[in-house]
Amino acid sequence: MVIPFPFPKVRAVQDKLMEAVADALASRKNLVVHAPTGLGKTIAVLAPALGYAHGRSLTIFFLTSRHTQHKIAIETLREINRKFSFNIISVSVIGKRWMCLQPDIGSFMPSDFAEYCKILKENDNCEFFTNLKRGNKPSHELALVLSVLEKQGVIDAETLVNECSRQKLCP
Repeated sequence: MVIPFPFPKVRAVQDKLMEAVADALASRKNLVVHAPTGLGKTIAVLAPALGYAHGRSLTIFFLTSRHTQHKIAIETLREINRKFSFNIISVSVIGKRWMCLQPDIGSFMPSDFAEYCKILKENDNCEFFTNLKRGNKPSHELALVLSVLEKQGVIDAETLVNECSRQKLCP
């Protein structure tokens, strides 16, 4: 398995983590890692996971708890695409309240937003959500956005929101 590490040098601790991730993937076992900030966990996990998935038609879900960590993961994927021509297609998705195109959503409390969103969708009062489909099929606008995003490859949440906003679609 080729591990697509895009940076000039692998730190000793990163090397051990990449080996543990590769072993966990190969043996189909779970791995829990606790390590300090700045160690390089993002690349140490993504590189072996992408190396394992490459050519196997697998999907990787990479979860983070902070928006800044999403940005690091997205930039890491872009760097791997640049250096290894992996043709990674990825999208960063953050909390839907932060991606919602309805005006003044930022002032809502999370629980209030969830209920508001649910009611809008159930009553067909969210044009962004209803624009996603035409009958039982994806809308033309959705197909356009998906095509644009697929061509771009690695997409951050801001780009997704901007593309959906242009077509008046729910991100």
